[in-house]
Amino acid sequence: VFLDGQNIYLKDNVTGQVVDLKDVDYTFNTEAGQFTHRFEIVYTTQVLNVNNEMLTPDAVIVYQKDGLITVDAGSVGVKQVAVYDVGGRLIYNKSGMNANIVTISDLDVQQQVILLNIVTDKGLVTKKMII
Repeated sequence: VFLDGQNIYLKDNVTGQVVDLKDVDYTFNTEAGQFTHRFEIVYTTQVLNVNNEMLTPDAVIVYQKDGLITVDAGSVGVKQVAVYDVGGRLIYNKSGMNANIVTISDLDVQQQVILLNIVTDKGLVTKKMII
């Protein structure tokens, strides 16, 4: 049926992205673990709202001031912030939030490069910063 032109789409339930698998390959980054509801295979976009504004990495701003790290997502709600060191170790995790601006005050690290995985209402953004 797929050789006869049946459309097939991959819906990423974390990012909200819908990709036509006949047109492009899809790559993604994730934490280690089992995620049973992240992806869906769909055969039509008519019931999906695929015209939603997608989140771009530039829409989320991360900065440090006075020992605090601030995540500013503008008008998008932040649900979770996970911070990793360059070795991939989780050094901070906070979830269950629903705020546009999140301040991290209890991160106890020395000067180093960190990666922030920020889950928002519109998807996942990863930011790198030196603290």
